[in-house]
This record gives sequence, structure tokens and C-alpha cells, in this order.
Amino acid sequence: MSQARNLLSIVSLVGALSLACPTGTPDGPAGQPEGGEAEQTGEELLVPSAVKNVILMIGDGMGPDQLELTKHVTNTKVLAMETLDPNPAMMATCSLDGVTDSAAAATAIATGYKTNNNWVGILPNGSTPETILERAEAIGKSTGLVTDVTVHDATPAAFAARSLNRYSEQELTDQIAAHEIEVLFGGGHSMWIPMAAEGSGRDDTRDLIQEKRDSGWAFVDNRDNLLALPKDTDKVIGLFSPAEMTYTLDMEEEKATGIEPSLSDMTSAALGVLSSNDKGFFLMVEGAMIDWGGHSHDAAFLVSELVEFDAAVEIAKTYVDNHPDTLLIVTADHECCGLEFTGKEDKVAIMRQSATGEWISDQIIAGAHLAETMAAHGNVRGLTEEEERLIRENEYVGVGDVLSRHQNVVWAEFGSSEEYEHTGVDVKVFAYGPGAAAFDGAFDNTELGVKLFYAVSGSAPNRGVQR
Repeated sequence: MSQARNLLSIVSLVGALSLACPTGTPDGPAGQPEGGEAEQTGEELLVPSAVKNVILMIGDGMGPDQLELTKHVTNTKVLAMETLDPNPAMMATCSLDGVTDSAAAATAIATGYKTNNNWVGILPNGSTPETILERAEAIGKSTGLVTDVTVHDATPAAFAARSLNRYSEQELTDQIAAHEIEVLFGGGHSMWIPMAAEGSGRDDTRDLIQEKRDSGWAFVDNRDNLLALPKDTDKVIGLFSPAEMTYTLDMEEEKATGIEPSLSDMTSAALGVLSSNDKGFFLMVEGAMIDWGGHSHDAAFLVSELVEFDAAVEIAKTYVDNHPDTLLIVTADHECCGLEFTGKEDKVAIMRQSATGEWISDQIIAGAHLAETMAAHGNVRGLTEEEERLIRENEYVGVGDVLSRHQNVVWAEFGSSEEYEHTGVDVKVFAYGPGAAAFDGAFDNTELGVKLFYAVSGSAPNRGVQR
């Protein structure tokens, strides 16, 4: 780890690390009893002392092989995140259901407790533990959530909302809006405007944007306005698309270049706003679309999003270098979706793909010539009848499988008609700044949550109230 200072040793709040993801048992994969609460084992858990600022960056679906593929395709020897920490920790990601989804994984990191898949911030016994963001708010620190999908998506929502259904968009949005989150950047504009407004996804008359403006928040909806924020801005919401933001690889095709900000743009702006609080801040930044590229077996999609996420990491690293009272943690919530790096992937073919498989599939469904579209945007020619069938029957998942076959990209499964799933592969944790040595070794995602609570506030997470 980068620095060995600012460490404490406490009794472990979680059980022994499990290398598998069992299902169907009341005991969670980290030795937690039913209800998701942590169980003291007597083992020593190294935690950091409190620091002024904590930046948590989550590459959704970013397993170890995703990192290796990105370096191979881009001819990069070392990613920015790897410069943070030459010996990153390894983290288990299981939920109480076994292989995790993003909701349960984010809940574990945000609260220090495991839960079931699809649940946000609620444990099986009905209790609602405090989140790291809420702890930061309670002690007077500023807070921020940044993502390239909707701000109410599973990962950001787990830091500021509760629901038994991660897809309850309006419920999650309303809870997030009720918080005093100083910086909120991402997509999801449709859930913030009243039902009578064009493009609204709400079923009531609430105008959350106006409510926040009335409470002192600035509002921006494009890149130019984001970059032009006055230096004295201390509270801002940026919603840059009706739903998720445009995929990096599709920016030109969707004519979003220069209109929507990048993840690195949002990260830089968030750090500028949050720095105004002398008590410090907690910021979570998610690169969500790495996962989406994996779900559709689209290596070029995945790599382009991971490159952008790594650019945001570089910005955060520079901030830490200039603000040495800041701890930076970079990790993933889980792996997606069984990528097997071989070193034989055709990097030229991947780099020549000019749009995501999802965009290519949309054009074909809309009537574009299949072979011509695959050649022009996927750099794939000479399709077999079987490959054309896969594309027509399985749409963007089929496009991804065909692209992978021509690019020599290996996944655990092939030929599915539905999106591919997460795996239980352990993920890396990179730490940089004061207290980084507390994030060494191997641990569970709930342990990461406990360590982050100590970094933010100097004390352990609370179980919360039973509903």
C-alpha cells in the first residue's frame, strides 16, 4: 500500500473471507448470521484513522481480467489506478444470495452489512443501517454522488436510499433528493420533472429540480454549464440525460460530444465544489458502464468505459497529491461477466470498432443492412449464416457474441439470448493517501464498508433502525 500511517487495529466485525458464493443458507458468505449483521470473530481488522476527505471510486463490473484486457487493447503498461497501489488488496463480493448484483454489493460497501440481491439499503430482518454518506452528512462533511448512469441507479442509490426493489425509480429518486447531497451528477432527468412535463417518468406533480433550486442548489444540464460553474458554488445538481448518459463509444454517433460531460469532467467539477467545506467531504464516483459492456459481451464498449473511468481516477489522484489529507479508494463491486483474458485478443479489431454492439443492434432493428452495419461500425466482415442468426435473434447480445468471436475475446458463456450475468470473482482494491495500508491484504466487501466508516468518521457503522 502507498502509505502506512493513520492505522488502528480493532476486533473484526465480519467473519472469515469466503472464496465461494454459497446460496440458500441463512448465513452470509462472510459469516454473517441471518439479517446481514456483522459477526465478531475475534480476528484483527486494520482500519484507518479518520481523514478529512474520502474519495471512493467504483468501476462497476471491473474484474481483474477487465483491467488486463484494457491494457492489452490500448497498449498501456500501467493504468492510473495501478499507480496508486502496486500491491492492491483482493475483495470478495458475495451477497446473501450468492453471486451479487449491484444493489447488494453497493449496500455492503455503503453500510458494512450484507443483504439480498435487488435490495437497496435494507437488511433481511428489516433494519436500515446508516450509510457512509449519511455518516459524513451527520458530522458536517459535504457529500457527493457521481455516476454515468441514472443518479437513482443501484450503486449511487445504496448510499442515500432504501428499497426492496432497486428498480423503484421514483421511490429511490425522492429519497436521494431529500438528502443534503451537495454534488449530484449523472443521468435520470426524467425522474426529477413533473408528470406533465415532456419526457417525465414520474406519476405525480412534483418538480424535484425546482424544489432543490428553491433550497439553494444550482442546476446544470450540459457540459458547458458544468465547466462554467462559478467558483463559489457549494451545492449543485447536474442531470445530463433523461436516463443513462451516452456510452463513450457512441458519443459521435449520438452527437453527444461536447454536450454531455465525461465522467472525468464530472469528477473534476465535483472535487472543485466539495473542496469548499473546511470539514471535508465524502465523494463516490461510479463508472457504471464498464458493467454494461460486460453484460453484452462487447469488449470495445467495456474498454472504452474503463479507459474513461481510469481518466477520472487520474484526476482524483492529482487531487490527492495536492490535498494530502485525502484518501482515495478505487475498486469494483463485482466482476462481469466471466471475461477470460488470454493475451490473444485482436487489439486492432477491437480498436477499429466505432460503436457499441447495442448501437449497432439498434440500427439493424431499425432497418439498416445487417452485414453492412457490422462491417462499417463493428469492423466485422464475412458473417456466417449462424452469426447472422445470432444477431437477428439475440439482438445486441448476439452482436456482442459475434464481435467477440471475430476479436478473439473469450467469455465464460456464449450464445445466450439474454444478458450475461455477474460472477463471484474477487476484485481489486487500490488505496492511496493517508491510511491506505489499512486496505491491504484480502477481505470481504463488508470489511471495506467498515474501513470506509472509520476513514470518514473514526468510528464503526451503525445497524440502524428496524422497519
